[in-house]
Amino acid sequence: MKELLRQSAEEMDLEIIGLAIQPDHVHLQVLATPELAPSQIVYRFKLATAAALRSAFPELKKLPSMWNGSYLVSSDKELAQEDIVKYVQAHNKRA
Repeated sequence: MKELLRQSAEEMDLEIIGLAIQPDHVHLQVLATPELAPSQIVYRFKLATAAALRSAFPELKKLPSMWNGSYLVSSDKELAQEDIVKYVQAHNKRA
């Protein structure tokens, strides 16, 4: 997953400044210019990783979707970890 994200970031000319891969979410911090909207960046990361992971792990093809449509975007470089945890917990309750 880490290498897939790094490859995608390179293709989009983004710099990954933080990455934490958890069982229930991926925390990815990137440095980006305004040419790409945050929603487009997220979409491209999800598209690239879903295709590669499903190819490498055929059992994932049984899932209706590799990723859900949810994501958290912040322009705050110092977003508190507790805010991220609250978001993930709230999202998991709805799923």
